[in-house]
Amino acid sequence: MENVYSIFMFIFSGVLLLYAALLALTKDYLLLPYRVKRAVKPMSKKERKSHMIKLAKIIALVSVSPALSGTVGFWNFYVALFVLIAGTVAAIWLGTKLISTQKN
Repeated sequence: MENVYSIFMFIFSGVLLLYAALLALTKDYLLLPYRVKRAVKPMSKKERKSHMIKLAKIIALVSVSPALSGTVGFWNFYVALFVLIAGTVAAIWLGTKLISTQKN
């Protein structure tokens, strides 16, 4: 019962990684939530596919954070929460930097 947090974090990380793989393989913008679909729809078909690949990379990068948090969760729960929050913020920041450098 003491390792429930870690197990859930590993499951969540795996589901995020599967979603990223599904987006990267299909390149289908219809797999996105409704709010995001409206922003992607005006793009050309080639731009949408490129956008899906970039988005899949960022989601895969963000999925590393719960995996690290789950690993640290075996040792200390509060440190694991800090790793989850800091890792997610860092992954999103790094993802925006990667996207902005790819645009230029």
